[in-house]
Amino acid sequence: NALRGIYLSSIGETKFNNSRAVFNGLTGLYIDGSSANGGLMFTDFSTDRNDRHGVRISLTGTTTVTFNGLLTRRDGANTSAGTETPYAGLAVIGTSSAQVAPVFVNGLTQIVGVDDAGAPPLAPLVGVRVTNASYVKVDGQLWGVTAPYQDDGGNGHFIIAEDSILKTGIVGITEAVPTLFHDKFIATTSGLYYDGRVSIGSTTGSRLFNITAPAQAGARFHDTTNDVIFDMRAEDYQGFFGTFSNHQLRFQTNNLSRLTIDTDGDIGIGTTSPDSELDVIGTIQSSDLLGGATTLTTDANGNIIRNPSDRRLKTNITDIGGALEMTLALRGVRYQWLDEERFGEQMEIGFIAQEVDKVVPEAVRKGGDYWSLNTQNLIAVVVEGMKEMWQTVTGNQAKIAELEERLAEVEAELGLEQPVVELELPSGTEIETMSPSSEVATTTISSTEELVAPAATTTESAAGLEPVVSEPELEAGSLDAAVVPTAEPTPAEPVVGEDEAEEDTAVIDPSE
Repeated sequence: NALRGIYLSSIGETKFNNSRAVFNGLTGLYIDGSSANGGLMFTDFSTDRNDRHGVRISLTGTTTVTFNGLLTRRDGANTSAGTETPYAGLAVIGTSSAQVAPVFVNGLTQIVGVDDAGAPPLAPLVGVRVTNASYVKVDGQLWGVTAPYQDDGGNGHFIIAEDSILKTGIVGITEAVPTLFHDKFIATTSGLYYDGRVSIGSTTGSRLFNITAPAQAGARFHDTTNDVIFDMRAEDYQGFFGTFSNHQLRFQTNNLSRLTIDTDGDIGIGTTSPDSELDVIGTIQSSDLLGGATTLTTDANGNIIRNPSDRRLKTNITDIGGALEMTLALRGVRYQWLDEERFGEQMEIGFIAQEVDKVVPEAVRKGGDYWSLNTQNLIAVVVEGMKEMWQTVTGNQAKIAELEERLAEVEAELGLEQPVVELELPSGTEIETMSPSSEVATTTISSTEELVAPAATTTESAAGLEPVVSEPELEAGSLDAAVVPTAEPTPAEPVVGEDEAEEDTAVIDPSE
Protein backbone atom coordinates (compact mmCIF):
# COMPACT_ATOMS: atom_id res chain seq x y z
CA ASN A 1 0.00 0.00 0.00
CA ALA A 2 0.97 3.64 -0.01
CA LEU A 3 2.22 3.47 3.57
CA ARG A 4 3.83 0.03 3.77
CA GLY A 5 5.20 -1.85 0.78
CA ILE A 6 4.92 -5.32 2.38
CA TYR A 7 3.20 -5.92 5.72
CA LEU A 8 3.47 -9.32 7.48
CA SER A 9 1.82 -10.01 10.85
CA SER A 10 2.10 -13.17 12.97
CA ILE A 11 3.31 -15.20 10.03
CA GLY A 12 5.62 -18.20 10.13
CA GLU A 13 7.26 -20.75 7.84
CA THR A 14 7.25 -18.60 4.73
CA LYS A 15 9.83 -17.99 1.99
CA PHE A 16 10.19 -14.92 -0.22
CA ASN A 17 12.49 -14.80 -3.25
CA ASN A 18 13.59 -11.74 -5.24
CA SER A 19 11.14 -9.37 -3.60
CA ARG A 20 11.30 -5.61 -3.48
CA ALA A 21 9.63 -2.77 -1.55
CA VAL A 22 10.17 0.79 -2.85
CA PHE A 23 8.73 4.33 -2.70
CA ASN A 24 6.49 3.85 0.32
CA GLY A 25 5.28 6.60 2.63
CA LEU A 26 6.33 4.69 5.75
CA THR A 27 8.27 1.40 5.76
CA GLY A 28 9.22 -0.86 2.86
CA LEU A 29 8.87 -4.21 4.72
CA TYR A 30 7.05 -4.35 8.08
CA ILE A 31 6.99 -7.62 10.12
CA ASP A 32 5.17 -7.70 13.47
CA GLY A 33 2.85 -9.83 15.55
CA SER A 34 3.83 -13.11 17.23
CA SER A 35 4.64 -16.51 15.81
CA ALA A 36 6.13 -19.80 16.90
CA ASN A 37 5.61 -21.56 13.62
CA GLY A 38 8.84 -22.32 11.76
CA GLY A 39 10.64 -19.35 10.30
CA LEU A 40 10.56 -16.59 7.72
CA MET A 41 13.21 -16.57 4.99
CA PHE A 42 13.92 -13.82 2.48
CA THR A 43 16.31 -14.34 -0.41
CA ASP A 44 17.62 -11.34 -2.38
CA PHE A 45 15.27 -8.81 -0.86
CA SER A 46 15.71 -5.07 -1.50
CA THR A 47 14.23 -1.74 -0.51
CA ASP A 48 14.66 1.76 -1.92
CA ARG A 49 13.65 5.30 -0.92
CA ASN A 50 11.03 4.47 1.67
CA ASP A 51 10.28 7.48 3.89
CA ARG A 52 10.95 5.63 7.14
CA HIS A 53 12.67 2.28 7.69
CA GLY A 54 13.64 0.11 4.77
CA VAL A 55 12.88 -3.01 6.87
CA ARG A 56 11.22 -2.94 10.32
CA ILE A 57 10.93 -6.15 12.41
CA SER A 58 8.88 -6.29 15.63
CA LEU A 59 7.87 -9.98 15.49
CA THR A 60 7.82 -11.81 18.84
CA GLY A 61 7.91 -15.50 19.61
CA THR A 62 10.28 -18.23 18.48
CA THR A 63 9.94 -17.82 14.74
CA THR A 64 13.27 -16.78 13.20
CA VAL A 65 13.61 -14.17 10.49
CA THR A 66 16.45 -14.80 8.05
CA PHE A 67 17.70 -12.71 5.12
CA ASN A 68 20.10 -14.20 2.61
CA GLY A 69 20.99 -11.11 0.63
CA LEU A 70 19.43 -7.84 1.76
CA LEU A 71 19.88 -4.50 -0.02
CA THR A 72 18.58 -1.25 1.45
CA ARG A 73 18.95 1.95 -0.58
CA ARG A 74 18.32 5.53 0.49
CA ASP A 75 15.64 4.62 3.03
CA GLY A 76 14.67 6.79 6.01
CA ALA A 77 14.77 10.32 4.63
CA ASN A 78 13.08 11.39 7.89
CA THR A 79 10.65 13.65 6.05
CA SER A 80 7.50 12.18 7.63
CA ALA A 81 6.31 12.43 11.20
CA GLY A 82 6.96 9.57 13.58
CA THR A 83 8.38 8.56 16.93
CA GLU A 84 11.04 6.09 15.80
CA THR A 85 13.59 8.50 14.42
CA PRO A 86 16.28 8.23 13.35
CA TYR A 87 15.03 5.89 10.67
CA ALA A 88 17.30 3.12 9.44
CA GLY A 89 17.84 0.81 6.53
CA LEU A 90 17.16 -2.11 8.91
CA ALA A 91 15.35 -1.59 12.23
CA VAL A 92 14.68 -4.33 14.81
CA ILE A 93 12.50 -2.74 17.48
CA GLY A 94 10.67 -4.25 20.46
CA THR A 95 8.72 -2.73 23.31
CA SER A 96 10.33 -4.70 26.16
CA SER A 97 13.71 -6.21 26.87
CA ALA A 98 14.77 -9.03 24.55
CA GLN A 99 11.29 -9.21 23.08
CA VAL A 100 11.83 -9.48 19.33
CA ALA A 101 12.33 -12.91 17.77
CA PRO A 102 15.80 -13.90 16.50
CA VAL A 103 16.93 -12.12 13.32
CA PHE A 104 19.76 -13.26 11.02
CA VAL A 105 21.00 -11.09 8.13
CA ASN A 106 23.58 -12.63 5.80
CA GLY A 107 25.03 -10.46 3.06
CA LEU A 108 23.72 -7.03 3.98
CA THR A 109 24.43 -4.21 1.55
CA GLN A 110 23.40 -0.63 2.28
CA ILE A 111 23.66 2.47 0.12
CA VAL A 112 23.56 6.09 1.28
CA GLY A 113 22.31 8.72 -1.14
CA VAL A 114 19.71 11.24 -2.26
CA ASP A 115 16.83 10.75 -4.63
CA ASP A 116 17.30 10.31 -8.37
CA ALA A 117 16.91 14.05 -8.99
CA GLY A 118 19.74 14.79 -6.61
CA ALA A 119 17.49 16.38 -4.00
CA PRO A 120 18.52 16.01 -0.37
CA PRO A 121 18.44 14.80 2.32
CA LEU A 122 20.93 11.97 2.42
CA ALA A 123 19.55 8.75 3.84
CA PRO A 124 19.57 6.62 5.88
CA LEU A 125 21.00 8.33 8.94
CA VAL A 126 21.69 4.93 10.58
CA GLY A 127 22.45 1.71 8.74
CA VAL A 128 21.15 -0.79 11.34
CA ARG A 129 19.20 0.08 14.49
CA VAL A 130 18.40 -2.53 17.21
CA THR A 131 16.47 -2.26 20.50
CA ASN A 132 14.88 -4.88 22.82
CA ALA A 133 15.84 -7.80 20.57
CA SER A 134 16.57 -11.32 21.81
CA TYR A 135 19.20 -12.15 19.20
CA VAL A 136 20.37 -10.21 16.14
CA LYS A 137 23.35 -11.11 13.97
CA VAL A 138 24.34 -9.03 10.95
CA ASP A 139 27.03 -9.87 8.41
CA GLY A 140 27.85 -7.51 5.57
CA GLN A 141 28.17 -3.79 4.97
CA LEU A 142 26.57 -1.46 7.49
CA TRP A 143 26.42 2.15 6.29
CA GLY A 144 24.70 5.29 7.48
CA VAL A 145 25.11 9.04 7.20
CA THR A 146 25.74 9.50 10.94
CA ALA A 147 26.46 5.91 12.09
CA PRO A 148 26.71 2.42 10.56
CA TYR A 149 24.66 1.01 13.44
CA GLN A 150 22.95 2.07 16.65
CA ASP A 151 22.39 -0.09 19.77
CA ASP A 152 19.46 1.38 21.71
CA GLY A 153 19.75 -1.18 24.53
CA GLY A 154 17.51 -3.90 25.93
CA ASN A 155 19.07 -6.51 23.65
CA GLY A 156 19.97 -10.06 24.57
CA HIS A 157 22.57 -10.35 21.81
CA PHE A 158 23.46 -7.85 19.07
CA ILE A 159 26.29 -9.25 16.98
CA ILE A 160 28.04 -7.71 13.99
CA ALA A 161 30.22 -10.28 12.21
CA GLU A 162 33.97 -9.66 12.30
CA ASP A 163 34.27 -9.43 8.54
CA SER A 164 31.58 -6.76 8.27
CA ILE A 165 32.36 -3.36 6.79
CA LEU A 166 31.25 -0.35 8.80
CA LYS A 167 30.97 2.97 6.97
CA THR A 168 29.92 6.47 7.90
CA GLY A 169 29.25 9.41 5.58
CA ILE A 170 29.60 9.51 1.82
CA VAL A 171 31.83 7.01 0.02
CA GLY A 172 31.89 6.59 -3.71
CA ILE A 173 33.94 5.72 -6.78
CA THR A 174 32.95 7.90 -9.71
CA GLU A 175 34.29 10.28 -12.34
CA ALA A 176 31.68 12.98 -11.77
CA VAL A 177 29.61 14.29 -8.86
CA PRO A 178 26.98 11.57 -8.52
CA THR A 179 23.40 11.65 -7.25
CA LEU A 180 23.93 8.23 -5.73
CA PHE A 181 26.93 7.39 -3.59
CA HIS A 182 27.83 3.75 -3.45
CA ASP A 183 30.61 1.17 -3.54
CA LYS A 184 31.56 -0.24 -6.89
CA PHE A 185 32.98 -3.77 -6.75
CA ILE A 186 34.36 -5.53 -9.80
CA ALA A 187 35.15 -9.13 -8.96
CA THR A 188 35.77 -12.32 -10.90
CA THR A 189 36.98 -15.77 -9.95
CA SER A 190 40.58 -14.54 -9.92
CA GLY A 191 39.87 -10.93 -9.14
CA LEU A 192 38.89 -9.22 -5.88
CA TYR A 193 38.77 -11.01 -2.53
CA TYR A 194 37.89 -9.78 0.93
CA ASP A 195 38.43 -11.59 4.24
CA GLY A 196 39.55 -8.79 6.53
CA ARG A 197 42.25 -8.14 3.91
CA VAL A 198 41.91 -6.96 0.34
CA SER A 199 43.67 -9.04 -2.29
CA ILE A 200 43.71 -8.54 -6.04
CA GLY A 201 44.88 -11.51 -8.07
CA SER A 202 45.41 -13.81 -5.08
CA THR A 203 43.56 -15.33 -2.13
CA THR A 204 46.65 -15.63 0.07
CA GLY A 205 47.73 -12.01 0.54
CA SER A 206 49.50 -11.43 3.86
CA ARG A 207 48.98 -7.66 3.97
CA LEU A 208 45.85 -5.60 4.41
CA PHE A 209 46.05 -4.67 0.72
CA ASN A 210 47.66 -7.04 -1.79
CA ILE A 211 48.16 -6.94 -5.55
CA THR A 212 49.47 -10.10 -7.21
CA ALA A 213 50.26 -10.50 -10.91
CA PRO A 214 52.80 -12.43 -13.01
CA ALA A 215 54.35 -9.21 -14.38
CA GLN A 216 54.13 -5.49 -13.71
CA ALA A 217 52.12 -5.92 -10.54
CA GLY A 218 51.31 -2.49 -9.23
CA ALA A 219 48.99 0.46 -9.10
CA ARG A 220 48.71 3.66 -11.13
CA PHE A 221 47.18 7.01 -10.18
CA HIS A 222 46.38 9.42 -13.01
CA ASP A 223 45.44 13.09 -12.58
CA THR A 224 43.81 13.77 -15.94
CA THR A 225 43.53 17.53 -15.31
CA ASN A 226 47.30 18.02 -15.05
CA ASP A 227 48.26 14.73 -16.74
CA VAL A 228 50.26 13.57 -13.71
CA ILE A 229 50.85 9.82 -13.57
CA PHE A 230 52.11 8.17 -10.39
CA ASP A 231 53.18 4.51 -10.40
CA MET A 232 53.94 1.83 -7.83
CA ARG A 233 54.91 -1.52 -9.33
CA ALA A 234 57.20 -4.52 -9.10
CA GLU A 235 58.92 -6.01 -12.14
CA ASP A 236 62.27 -7.32 -13.40
CA TYR A 237 63.56 -8.04 -9.86
CA GLN A 238 63.06 -4.39 -8.95
CA GLY A 239 60.57 -2.15 -7.23
CA PHE A 240 59.45 1.12 -8.84
CA PHE A 241 57.91 4.07 -7.04
CA GLY A 242 57.47 7.50 -8.56
CA THR A 243 56.03 9.65 -11.30
CA PHE A 244 55.63 8.08 -14.72
CA SER A 245 55.06 11.51 -16.25
CA ASN A 246 57.43 14.50 -16.34
CA HIS A 247 56.60 15.78 -12.87
CA GLN A 248 58.30 16.11 -9.49
CA LEU A 249 58.13 13.44 -6.81
CA ARG A 250 57.59 14.79 -3.30
CA PHE A 251 57.62 13.15 0.11
CA GLN A 252 55.52 14.79 2.79
CA THR A 253 55.05 14.70 6.55
CA ASN A 254 52.41 16.70 8.39
CA ASN A 255 51.12 17.80 4.96
CA LEU A 256 54.42 19.60 4.21
CA SER A 257 56.94 18.68 1.50
CA ARG A 258 60.14 17.45 3.13
CA LEU A 259 62.05 15.86 0.24
CA THR A 260 61.69 16.64 -3.45
CA ILE A 261 63.14 14.84 -6.47
CA ASP A 262 63.04 17.16 -9.47
CA THR A 263 62.43 16.05 -13.03
CA ASP A 264 66.17 16.27 -13.79
CA GLY A 265 67.09 14.11 -10.79
CA ASP A 266 68.11 16.90 -8.40
CA ILE A 267 67.23 16.15 -4.78
CA GLY A 268 66.06 18.89 -2.45
CA ILE A 269 65.73 18.57 1.32
CA GLY A 270 63.93 21.50 2.86
CA THR A 271 63.31 22.97 -0.59
CA THR A 272 61.01 22.11 -3.49
CA SER A 273 63.31 23.79 -6.05
CA PRO A 274 66.72 22.08 -5.82
CA ASP A 275 69.51 23.70 -7.86
CA SER A 276 72.07 20.87 -7.65
CA GLU A 277 72.22 17.10 -7.34
CA LEU A 278 71.79 17.49 -3.57
CA ASP A 279 70.42 20.77 -2.23
CA VAL A 280 69.92 20.91 1.53
CA ILE A 281 68.32 23.85 3.33
CA GLY A 282 69.28 23.26 6.96
CA THR A 283 71.88 21.24 8.85
CA ILE A 284 73.42 17.88 7.97
CA GLN A 285 74.62 15.12 10.29
CA SER A 286 76.50 11.93 9.40
CA SER A 287 78.25 9.15 11.32
CA ASP A 288 81.79 7.79 10.81
CA LEU A 289 82.83 10.40 8.24
CA LEU A 290 86.08 9.38 6.55
CA GLY A 291 88.68 12.13 6.23
CA GLY A 292 89.83 13.44 2.87
CA ALA A 293 89.34 16.39 0.57
CA THR A 294 86.27 17.88 2.25
CA THR A 295 84.96 21.04 3.86
CA LEU A 296 82.71 19.15 6.28
CA THR A 297 83.35 19.14 10.01
CA THR A 298 82.48 16.34 12.44
CA ASP A 299 81.57 16.41 16.10
CA ALA A 300 82.81 14.02 18.79
CA ASN A 301 80.51 11.29 17.44
CA GLY A 302 81.63 11.72 13.85
CA ASN A 303 78.49 13.62 12.85
CA ILE A 304 78.75 16.41 10.29
CA ILE A 305 78.06 19.77 11.91
CA ARG A 306 78.11 23.46 10.96
CA ASN A 307 80.96 24.31 13.34
CA PRO A 308 78.74 25.51 16.18
CA SER A 309 80.85 27.76 18.42
CA ASP A 310 78.31 29.56 20.58
CA ARG A 311 79.57 30.06 24.13
CA ARG A 312 76.20 28.84 25.40
CA LEU A 313 76.84 25.40 23.91
CA LYS A 314 80.11 24.80 25.77
CA THR A 315 81.27 23.91 29.28
CA ASN A 316 84.54 23.00 31.05
CA ILE A 317 86.40 25.63 29.01
CA THR A 318 90.18 25.76 29.69
CA ASP A 319 93.24 27.24 27.96
CA ILE A 320 95.44 25.04 25.77
CA GLY A 321 98.77 24.54 27.53
CA GLY A 322 101.99 23.58 25.77
CA ALA A 323 100.56 24.58 22.40
CA LEU A 324 103.95 25.54 20.93
CA GLU A 325 105.41 22.19 21.91
CA MET A 326 102.45 20.39 20.30
CA THR A 327 102.74 22.52 17.15
CA LEU A 328 106.43 21.68 16.80
CA ALA A 329 105.63 17.98 17.27
CA LEU A 330 103.15 17.93 14.36
CA ARG A 331 104.49 16.70 11.04
CA GLY A 332 103.02 17.98 7.80
CA VAL A 333 103.45 15.60 4.87
CA ARG A 334 102.83 15.27 1.16
CA TYR A 335 101.08 12.08 0.06
CA GLN A 336 98.89 10.32 -2.48
CA TRP A 337 95.91 8.04 -1.87
CA LEU A 338 96.15 4.28 -2.25
CA ASP A 339 92.55 4.16 -3.50
CA GLU A 340 92.96 6.39 -6.56
CA GLU A 341 89.54 5.47 -7.93
CA ARG A 342 87.84 6.82 -4.82
CA PHE A 343 90.05 9.78 -3.88
CA GLY A 344 91.97 10.58 -7.09
CA GLU A 345 95.61 10.53 -8.17
CA GLN A 346 96.52 14.08 -7.10
CA MET A 347 99.24 14.91 -4.57
CA GLU A 348 97.82 16.02 -1.22
CA ILE A 349 99.18 17.94 1.77
CA GLY A 350 98.07 17.12 5.28
CA PHE A 351 98.74 14.99 8.34
CA ILE A 352 98.76 11.33 9.36
CA ALA A 353 95.96 10.62 11.82
CA GLN A 354 98.01 8.09 13.80
CA GLU A 355 100.81 10.67 14.28
CA VAL A 356 98.41 13.44 15.26
CA ASP A 357 96.75 11.12 17.79
CA LYS A 358 100.00 11.06 19.81
CA VAL A 359 100.07 14.87 19.98
CA VAL A 360 96.46 16.12 19.76
CA PRO A 361 94.16 13.11 20.30
CA GLU A 362 91.09 15.39 20.39
CA ALA A 363 91.47 15.92 16.63
CA VAL A 364 91.36 12.22 15.71
CA ARG A 365 88.26 10.09 15.06
CA LYS A 366 88.94 6.34 15.46
CA GLY A 367 85.47 4.96 14.64
CA GLY A 368 84.88 2.71 11.64
CA ASP A 369 87.51 0.90 9.60
CA TYR A 370 89.74 3.95 9.17
CA TRP A 371 90.84 6.87 11.30
CA SER A 372 89.83 10.36 10.28
CA LEU A 373 91.02 13.83 11.25
CA ASN A 374 89.29 17.09 12.15
CA THR A 375 91.80 19.76 11.16
CA GLN A 376 89.61 22.46 12.73
CA ASN A 377 90.90 21.33 16.13
CA LEU A 378 94.51 21.82 15.00
CA ILE A 379 93.87 25.48 14.16
CA ALA A 380 93.29 26.27 17.83
CA VAL A 381 96.56 24.53 18.77
CA VAL A 382 98.57 26.40 16.12
CA VAL A 383 97.05 29.77 17.13
CA GLU A 384 97.94 29.25 20.79
CA GLY A 385 101.42 28.04 19.77
CA MET A 386 102.01 31.26 17.79
CA LYS A 387 100.92 33.28 20.81
CA GLU A 388 103.42 31.43 23.01
CA MET A 389 106.17 32.09 20.44
CA TRP A 390 105.24 35.78 20.25
CA GLN A 391 105.49 36.09 24.01
CA THR A 392 109.02 34.66 23.82
CA VAL A 393 109.99 37.03 20.98
CA THR A 394 108.65 40.13 22.72
CA GLY A 395 110.39 39.10 25.95
CA ASN A 396 113.73 38.74 24.16
CA GLN A 397 113.29 42.13 22.49
CA ALA A 398 112.85 43.76 25.87
CA LYS A 399 115.98 42.07 27.19
CA ILE A 400 117.99 43.11 24.10
CA ALA A 401 116.85 46.71 24.47
CA GLU A 402 117.87 46.65 28.13
CA LEU A 403 121.31 45.22 27.28
CA GLU A 404 121.86 47.79 24.52
CA GLU A 405 121.02 50.56 26.95
CA ARG A 406 123.50 49.24 29.52
CA LEU A 407 126.18 48.80 26.83
CA ALA A 408 125.74 52.41 25.72
CA GLU A 409 126.18 53.54 29.30
CA VAL A 410 129.43 51.54 29.65
CA GLU A 411 130.78 52.86 26.35
CA ALA A 412 130.00 56.39 27.43
CA GLU A 413 131.86 55.86 30.70
CA LEU A 414 134.89 54.47 28.81
CA GLY A 415 134.87 57.30 26.21
CA LEU A 416 134.63 54.96 23.27
CA GLU A 417 132.44 57.20 21.17
CA GLN A 418 134.67 58.39 18.21
CA PRO A 419 133.91 59.94 14.85
CA VAL A 420 134.08 57.72 11.81
CA VAL A 421 136.45 58.58 8.92
CA GLU A 422 135.70 57.14 5.49
CA LEU A 423 138.68 56.53 3.16
CA GLU A 424 138.46 55.89 -0.56
CA LEU A 425 141.45 53.84 -1.80
CA PRO A 426 142.40 52.58 -5.27
CA SER A 427 141.47 49.05 -6.24
CA GLY A 428 143.94 46.46 -4.90
CA THR A 429 145.17 48.63 -2.03
CA GLU A 430 146.28 46.62 1.00
CA ILE A 431 145.78 47.94 4.51
CA GLU A 432 147.77 46.68 7.48
CA THR A 433 146.47 47.29 10.96
CA MET A 434 148.53 46.87 14.11
CA SER A 435 146.88 44.97 16.89
CA PRO A 436 147.87 45.37 20.53
CA SER A 437 149.98 42.23 20.16
CA SER A 438 151.95 43.87 17.29
CA GLU A 439 150.42 41.45 14.73
CA VAL A 440 149.68 42.87 11.30
CA ALA A 441 146.37 42.20 9.52
CA THR A 442 146.39 42.79 5.77
CA THR A 443 143.18 43.48 3.81
CA THR A 444 142.86 44.02 0.09
CA ILE A 445 139.92 46.13 -0.99
CA SER A 446 138.42 46.99 -4.33
CA SER A 447 138.08 50.48 -5.65
CA THR A 448 134.38 50.52 -4.86
CA GLU A 449 134.75 49.61 -1.19
CA GLU A 450 134.84 52.17 1.56
CA LEU A 451 137.43 51.93 4.28
CA VAL A 452 136.55 53.00 7.77
CA ALA A 453 139.80 54.16 9.40
CA PRO A 454 140.47 55.00 13.02
CA ALA A 455 139.76 58.54 13.95
CA ALA A 456 142.60 61.01 14.15
CA THR A 457 144.23 61.23 17.56
CA THR A 458 143.95 64.24 19.70
CA THR A 459 146.95 65.58 21.69
CA GLU A 460 147.50 68.59 23.85
CA SER A 461 150.63 70.79 23.69
CA ALA A 462 152.69 70.99 26.79
CA ALA A 463 152.81 74.75 26.68
CA GLY A 464 149.34 76.03 25.93
CA LEU A 465 147.44 72.76 26.51
CA GLU A 466 145.52 73.40 23.27
CA PRO A 467 144.29 70.31 21.47
CA VAL A 468 146.20 69.39 18.32
CA VAL A 469 144.56 67.07 15.83
CA SER A 470 146.94 64.86 13.85
CA GLU A 471 145.33 63.21 10.77
CA PRO A 472 146.86 60.55 8.51
CA GLU A 473 148.15 61.82 5.19
CA LEU A 474 147.45 59.73 2.15
CA GLU A 475 148.74 60.37 -1.32
CA ALA A 476 146.13 59.03 -3.67
CA GLY A 477 147.39 56.75 -6.42
CA SER A 478 151.00 56.59 -5.17
CA LEU A 479 150.71 54.26 -2.18
CA ASP A 480 150.42 50.48 -2.17
CA ALA A 481 149.60 50.09 1.49
CA ALA A 482 148.69 52.02 4.58
CA VAL A 483 149.73 50.94 7.98
CA VAL A 484 147.40 51.98 10.77
CA PRO A 485 148.65 51.10 14.24
CA THR A 486 145.94 50.47 16.82
CA ALA A 487 146.11 50.48 20.56
CA GLU A 488 143.97 49.57 23.52
CA PRO A 489 141.39 52.29 24.13
CA THR A 490 142.38 54.30 27.21
CA PRO A 491 141.21 57.56 28.63
CA ALA A 492 142.96 60.59 27.09
CA GLU A 493 146.01 61.82 29.08
CA PRO A 494 148.19 64.88 28.62
CA VAL A 495 151.09 64.24 26.18
CA VAL A 496 154.42 65.73 27.19
CA GLY A 497 156.55 64.79 24.17
CA GLU A 498 155.77 65.08 20.49
CA ASP A 499 157.22 61.61 19.80
CA GLU A 500 154.72 59.97 22.15
CA ALA A 501 151.82 61.71 20.43
CA GLU A 502 152.94 60.52 17.01
CA GLU A 503 152.69 56.84 18.07
CA ASP A 504 148.90 57.09 17.81
CA THR A 505 149.03 58.79 14.41
CA ALA A 506 148.39 56.91 11.15
CA VAL A 507 151.70 56.46 9.28
CA ILE A 508 152.00 55.87 5.57
CA ASP A 509 155.20 54.22 4.39
CA PRO A 510 155.64 54.79 0.65
CA SER A 511 158.33 52.16 0.39
CA GLU A 512 156.03 49.28 1.44
